[in-house]
Amino acid sequence: MIKERRDLVDGLLLIAPVASQETQNDHLPEFKVLERDEALLASLNETDRNYLTGINVVQTQRVWERFKKEVLPALELANYEFLEHTLSQHVAYPFDVDAVSEPYPQPALFVMGRQDNCVGYHDHWAFLENFPRASFVILDKAGHNLQIEQDVVFAALVREWLDRVKSER
Repeated sequence: MIKERRDLVDGLLLIAPVASQETQNDHLPEFKVLERDEALLASLNETDRNYLTGINVVQTQRVWERFKKEVLPALELANYEFLEHTLSQHVAYPFDVDAVSEPYPQPALFVMGRQDNCVGYHDHWAFLENFPRASFVILDKAGHNLQIEQDVVFAALVREWLDRVKSER
């Protein structure tokens, strides 16, 4: 959208985005749990425990409550056979997503998790210069569900970005 219709886009927020389909698996951090509530994990059934521990680097009651409300319903409905087949193809977009004719001049916010072993953060540096008004944040103690694991910092970042977008209108 910012490539073809940038006049319609007042700001850009990307949360744990894929940067490079070709190299993302080359630079992924190792999955590492940084906070775990053993009593919580013992109280969950095996399916729920596997969902929570399979992706979250923070495994606490607070994270579990938001995860089961915001993420778990989608995971339970997902067609994993289709997703694994489709996502494993690494099919390139029909256009170069990084090629922009000129830098995007509006406020932008990129938020990645330092421990995100799904999409990482390393390859994102390559397109930062195309966004001169961007805040570029890599949160520690945050994996692919960074908006849940670091919710307070994430909310503050989004509020600040929304203020910048609003002031530009």
